Amino acid sequence: MEKDKLMSSVDPFQTIPHRHPFLLVDQVTSIDAGKKITGRKSISCNEWYFQGLPPSFMIVPASILSEAIAQLGAMLILNEAENQGKLIFFSGLDKVRFRKPVLPGEILEMSAEILRRKGRIGRLRVEAKVGEKLVFEGVMQFALE
Repeated sequence: MEKDKLMSSVDPFQTIPHRHPFLLVDQVTSIDAGKKITGRKSISCNEWYFQGLPPSFMIVPASILSEAIAQLGAMLILNEAENQGKLIFFSGLDKVRFRKPVLPGEILEMSAEILRRKGRIGRLRVEAKVGEKLVFEGVMQFALE
């Protein structure tokens, strides 16, 4: 299958149940079906999670970074034919490190790679970068229902 056709087949609105404002992946940039996915999120100063914060404290919360990369991982798993229509739950985080703050105006480049999968449970190696700087890394555990 051509790369462009494969990438266009990963539509966030068709793959995961999240909707605006809680859909945190703007674009899937590549996918190696059943193995790895990459995507991006452009961070705007108008994001809902910045409301009420003082301008000098506008950094993306760690929970939002975790959720964005979890959604990307869910797209990888749920894009497989046998998993379509199922729900995915993230059940744990291991070795997670938040390396640098993510600020408005930056583009978050994310990736998720399957480390291990047995039946309906598995583990993903995840990371996010801004430019060449690593801002988030770790391992996420998931279960399919």
